[in-house]
Amino acid sequence: MIRPLHRRLILLLPLLALCACAQWPPSTNDDETTIASLRRKVAEQGSALDRARAQARQADARANAAERDLAAARRENAELKKQIEALGAIERSLSNRTQP
Repeated sequence: MIRPLHRRLILLLPLLALCACAQWPPSTNDDETTIASLRRKVAEQGSALDRARAQARQADARANAAERDLAAARRENAELKKQIEALGAIERSLSNRTQP
């Protein structure tokens, strides 16, 4: 038994076929324009992606340089602390000698 919805769809099939035939063959000019437009958009997005990647590489290089600078500053800070401690020890030694 054919359901009511199926019956309606079967009745619409000839109408759908007429609509499809009325649009055949598709307009190649519009299709070519659409394809060209899509290609331009893809190219623009590709170049935007390339720019973003280049910016990310530059940011990564700057971050690496900052990390190297920070490590060098920490090493220098540690060396300065050692020198300050050594100077403090010398100062204490000299003050012990001068006191009676």
